[in-house]
Amino acid sequence: FLLPFQTRLFLEKGYINGGLSEFQTLSLYAGDIILVVLFSLFLVHRVRNFSAPKKMGVIWWLLSGLDLMIFLSIFVAEDHILSIYRYGIFLLGAGLFWVLVKAEYSRVRLYLSLFAALFIQAGIGIWQFLTQSDIAWKWLGMALHSPAQLGTVVVEVAENGGRWLRAYGGMSHPNILGGVLAIGVLILMGVIVNYGFKKKNFSLFSLISYLLLFTFITSLFFTFSRG
Repeated sequence: FLLPFQTRLFLEKGYINGGLSEFQTLSLYAGDIILVVLFSLFLVHRVRNFSAPKKMGVIWWLLSGLDLMIFLSIFVAEDHILSIYRYGIFLLGAGLFWVLVKAEYSRVRLYLSLFAALFIQAGIGIWQFLTQSDIAWKWLGMALHSPAQLGTVVVEVAENGGRWLRAYGGMSHPNILGGVLAIGVLILMGVIVNYGFKKKNFSLFSLISYLLLFTFITSLFFTFSRG
């Protein structure tokens, strides 16, 4: 639920030509802390319930190879601190994948928490585009974006020079919101096919599912994210 939210503590801001660089900025996200705690608890659980590991599958060999390449790139990077920081982000993602594959949990609760977070993000994005305004709220990691300010990601109308604010949600860029919503749409469609189609009559589950799907797709359109 916390992954889509951008609440963070800036450790060191990066700059290029006097302008703020998101890629070079070092931050500690609230989600990072939760992930580290989750990994620690799950690791203790695995150690207490240790069993001989099975043969590694192809996906784990590929992940290990990717991990090795990223680790070796630290030694040839111009900015070693930034490279180590980005490697840490990769490890968090790989660790989350490991927990999702190996842990026992309710998939229904996983879907509900993910969809609830994406619904909030999608709702914020729709509101941003329809009102062409935004609010800054540091506790949700939201920065202020104004279509009148240069540097804000907008859709420009050539005929009259108009600038339309693209939907950011709580993300740092509309393309990121677009990517997250695209993944959410695919997962939601899978849930509808696997669970919703098994119900012969139209139910509350179907109503909520199609409402979420409509909201995600609408907000995805307002991001104007071509990718």
